[in-house]
Amino acid sequence: MNFEDVFFPYLLGLFGQYQHDMDLSLADAQKRGPGSFVEWIKNTVSPPPLEEEEEEEYGEDEDEDEDEDEERSLGSDALFVLSNFISADPTGHWMKEFWSPILVATRGTPRNPIAEMHVNYLLRWADDRVFSFTCVLPSHLIMPAGALSDYLVTKIGSLSSVQFYDVVAQKSLDLLHDAQQLKITKEHIEEVLRRAVVAVKDEEDLEERECLQNVIKFLRSVVVPPLPPEAETKARMSIMGRNLKGGKWQVVSTDNSHEGEED
Repeated sequence: MNFEDVFFPYLLGLFGQYQHDMDLSLADAQKRGPGSFVEWIKNTVSPPPLEEEEEEEYGEDEDEDEDEDEERSLGSDALFVLSNFISADPTGHWMKEFWSPILVATRGTPRNPIAEMHVNYLLRWADDRVFSFTCVLPSHLIMPAGALSDYLVTKIGSLSSVQFYDVVAQKSLDLLHDAQQLKITKEHIEEVLRRAVVAVKDEEDLEERECLQNVIKFLRSVVVPPLPPEAETKARMSIMGRNLKGGKWQVVSTDNSHEGEED
């Protein structure tokens, strides 16, 4: 059974019913934690049918192509998995795996609609060959407009990570390197950006000049992202005395939008 297509939507439906029955806002449910949700499930959801009936459910059925039969079967599958989770771990620790995605998926539609989404992975070799792997969701494929929720954005990001993994796993870094014909040095990138800065200074319209300067800043953050001092310090501390080939390393964000905030 596909957890994403069957079990997770089933849990989302139960969570909505849980909020309704307990008169809880999303913030209230989050404060109560996953344990309260599991207790509600144990007290509310009926167990699956007896084994004899379950076997009949899973037996060969001439009519399983019918929509109603398929929906009933998927619901039974999800209920069966839920029952197994509860039986194996009555304390509800299993819910922690689903708790954050449930909360994110329940947020609803953002006030500010996403127009498009790009996820980019860039590899630069020591000889300046560059491989860029980009996943793009253009605006005309977001239907209806503004339909991207917090949950969908996280899912797209996760899927792009899986796709990038598949590319590296199937081809290897050496094959990817050999397939790249162009060399792009960081010095040449900086030179292009420098020339753009000089050209923008000639723009007489102040508002237009500011917009162009913002574009240059954005391009710089994408192609030659700076590493904030605080992030660099954390990165150095995380790898100090460690062997990176052993896989013990941390990914440090270059997002400096929270600089100055205390952890």
